Amino acid sequence: MSSVVTETVEIWDSVKEELRSTVPEASHPWIMPLEPVGFENDTMTLLTGASFAVQIIRKHHYQQILDAFKKVTGLSTSEWIKINQNEK
Repeated sequence: MSSVVTETVEIWDSVKEELRSTVPEASHPWIMPLEPVGFENDTMTLLTGASFAVQIIRKHHYQQILDAFKKVTGLSTSEWIKINQNEK
């Protein structure tokens, strides 16, 4: 595993730990399965397996994920995350 991939996974794991303590458990099934697939130009790309999940996450959980990401990384960008459907 490359150092960039390892760093991306480590960042996302830390973000998820923060979310576990700040997001209601009922929201965990939407957030915890997200897979980090890239981190470039202060933007992390996450994949989900369901197209409808993209809209739900963006509408209901984006700010929570963004806040946790900012806390973990110290980055203050306002648009840092892309959530895409995993096209199989």
